Order: sequence, then structure tokens, then C-alpha cells
Amino acid sequence: ETYLGETLAGVPRDSYVLETKWDGGAFLESGGITLTDSVERSLVRMRTDYVDVFLFHMIDVPVYEIHRDRFYPEVAKLKEQGKIGHIGFTQTIKREPKFEGVMKALESDPSLWDVVMLKYGIMNQQAAKAALPLAKKHDIGRWYGSYEEQLDDPEMDAVINSLPNGMHCEWTIKAAEAGKHILCEKPLAVSVEQCQRMIDAANANNVVLVEAFTHRWNSHMRMARKLIAEGAIGDIQTVDSALCFSIAKPAGNVRFSEELAGGALWDAGCYAVYATRFVMSAEPVQVVGMSNDSGNWGIDTTFSGTMKFANGAIGNITTNMEQPFRCYITIDGSKGRIEIPGMFDDSGPIIIKRGDGRYGRQEEIIATPSPNRFSVQFDEFSECVLTGKKPEFPAEDGLRNTAIIEALYKSANTGSSVDLSL
Repeated sequence: ETYLGETLAGVPRDSYVLETKWDGGAFLESGGITLTDSVERSLVRMRTDYVDVFLFHMIDVPVYEIHRDRFYPEVAKLKEQGKIGHIGFTQTIKREPKFEGVMKALESDPSLWDVVMLKYGIMNQQAAKAALPLAKKHDIGRWYGSYEEQLDDPEMDAVINSLPNGMHCEWTIKAAEAGKHILCEKPLAVSVEQCQRMIDAANANNVVLVEAFTHRWNSHMRMARKLIAEGAIGDIQTVDSALCFSIAKPAGNVRFSEELAGGALWDAGCYAVYATRFVMSAEPVQVVGMSNDSGNWGIDTTFSGTMKFANGAIGNITTNMEQPFRCYITIDGSKGRIEIPGMFDDSGPIIIKRGDGRYGRQEEIIATPSPNRFSVQFDEFSECVLTGKKPEFPAEDGLRNTAIIEALYKSANTGSSVDLSL
């Protein structure tokens, strides 16, 4: 909140909206200051006299009456004082699949609530059939009962398609046909054929289609690519990249769903594949892959792949959904090495090591101050939508990344290497 206040200092207050969430359960456990004190301290940190929206975070049936009877009067008083504009609550489909708390709140006390945020489940069937009609009845904001309704909204110009991998193609095409520009989460799709259909639909409807890889906007990645092109570490011999993390509760997680095209390579390894292509400024000509499914999920929980480039360089990628987090790339050449220990670290360092390493080595650590990579991505996408500028990374780039991933899976399934011509 302090950082937000510093960032917004000098910006006209009526030019932005501030929304804050408050967790009553955590408050009850911690004790200490009152809710009013908590809000007023937040206002001081954010350098503002009021927040536009105050949300009770995660209202469940068992705690609803506690929030309403004990805490709501405090918030209502703050609203009367002009320190809060609107009062609402949040809930998620993961925590409450049938939205019982939402139903109770809207049926029992519809006049209390100005805003309802149904996180990650606003398109859920239960919400569409029950909770959202209640929101509409009581005039609670804009809502959609289906993706189609959202795409039919004439005031919406663009969408971010962050659906599970297996749904990217269908809904990107529908968005394009509705005249909406699309920033599509990675991977662009789960086959070259799907990618081409999406590209054709975007072209036919004159809309922008971009795949959402953010690490390519970081300064350290761009510096690495430039140094390699300039021969700073000699001829490139090997590249190693990995993205691994741990899913605590895999059951029900889309990354572990065969039907929705989950899997370590599709979900995370795509970053390592892309990073290798990006720093090399080249496409592989041959790939070999190996995978493992640790729990009969029908998807790969571990994937290891090797990519050979036309100049003889070998790229190795590793991805896993059951390991501690790591996200790096190292590039080794005949005269040295480049290391990026955190590809997702916007302003993380790039490390350059020169010399043979055995009898001596010079190490240079370079800071790479960068803006938030998501902001840069959104800015470029918006510029393309508003001005007609061609994307730096067109959708065809995503098609090529998908082609490599398809080939890696084919190799893992057949036990043979796969040649590529991209």
C-alpha cells in the first residue's frame, strides 16, 4: 500500500479506482487493532482520503452473519464518513463451488451489498443459473452468464484468453469472429493446426492476436540475445533452461488434466523452449524428448527435452510440476558463459563469465532495471490494437513454439528423434 501511494502521488484522484479486500477470518485470528483502524492506516499508506470499493474477502455461510453483524456496521459508518465508496464481498469457486455464501448474502441482505466479486468462477454454471441473476435483480454491477455474452458486449474491445490450454483455440476463434482483439495465454494452442486456425480467424476479422510470453520483455533476456548475436562468449555450444514448480494439490488442477491439455511441457516447459529459441535467435532442426507421469494423470509431470540447432548448438530444457521452484537459463559458448538465474525476475541480474574457468575466469554481474514485464506486454498489445502497429512477436512465432513442443511430445511418445524445418 505504501508503494501504491508513492506511485499514485500527484495523479488526479478521480482518474483511477482503488479497491481493497479485507480478510475477517485473519483479523479474528490476529486480534489487535479494529477494522476502522486498519482501514484508516491503509488510507494513510495509500495517501488517499477514501477507497472506492471495500470487499469482505471470502464470505462463507458459517461466517456470513459474523461479518454482517459485527463488521458491516463499522464499514457502513466509514462509508457514511466518505472513506469508503462501495461495500461488497468476494468468493471463489474453488472455496465454495456452489456459492452458498453468495446466495445467502444476496437473498438475505441484498440492500447491503453494492459489489460482488466471483473470482475464477464468474462463468461457472451454478453462478450463471443462480447467483448472477440475483446480482442482476439487485443491480449489482456488470456481469456475464457465459463467455458468449461477454463477447457480445459492444463496449469490450479485447480479451485476455487465460482459459486452460485445451480451450485456447475454440475461444480465441470465437473472440476473433466477434471482432475482439486477443492476448492469448501461452501456449498459443496445443497443435500447429489449431494455431493456424486461430491466425486465420484473426486475419479474417482484422484483429490482433498475440501469445502472452512475458519473460521475453525482460532486459536481461534481451541483453543475452544481443550479446550472443555479437559473439560476446564465442560460438554457442549449449543452452540449458528450466521452469519447475510444485503443485500442492494436483487433483482438480487444470495442469494435471489430460482433457484440458495439461502437462509440464505445455504449461511450464513452453517457457524454457521459448527462452532457448529467443536467446539463440534461431529455430531447432531436431528434437528429442523424454517424459514421466508420476501419478497416472494422463499428462507429463516431468519432461526433459533436447533441441539441436543448425549451427550445432544443443539446447536442453527441463520442466517439472513436483519440484521446488526454479526458472533460469544458462548459455555456454567457446569463450564464456551467460547466466540468468531468474527469467521471471523483471530486474534480475545477468551474469557474464569469461575465460576457460579452469585457470581463471572474469565474472561480471550486470543489473538490468526493467519495468514490470506484464505492463510492458499490455502496453505493446494496446499500442497494436489502438494504432495498427504490428506486434514485435506475431502469432506465427507462437505457432513455431507450438510446433517444437508437438515434436518433443512426439519424440517422447515414439522414442525417436524428430526433425524440424521451421
